[in-house]
Amino acid sequence: MKTKKIQKFLGWCTVINFALLGFTTLMLMFAHDWAYSIHGNMFNLTVEVYDALLFGYLAFWKALIIVFVFIPYIAIRIVRKPI
Repeated sequence: MKTKKIQKFLGWCTVINFALLGFTTLMLMFAHDWAYSIHGNMFNLTVEVYDALLFGYLAFWKALIIVFVFIPYIAIRIVRKPI
């Protein structure tokens, strides 16, 4: 596979992943009470614990996107840059 195709693939993966992360964040912000009513009862969580778990989930997801998709995309762009 050519590096141009890999670069394009990683670029679109970055865009799609950050769009999904943003959508999930907005949904959890605006539907917080509804989501808590489902998950809080299911796992017997307090609101504080639920919020902490959501924050950790979103932070971990963002870190994974950056480390495994965005940084390789940037590295390929740097390597492919003509001197």
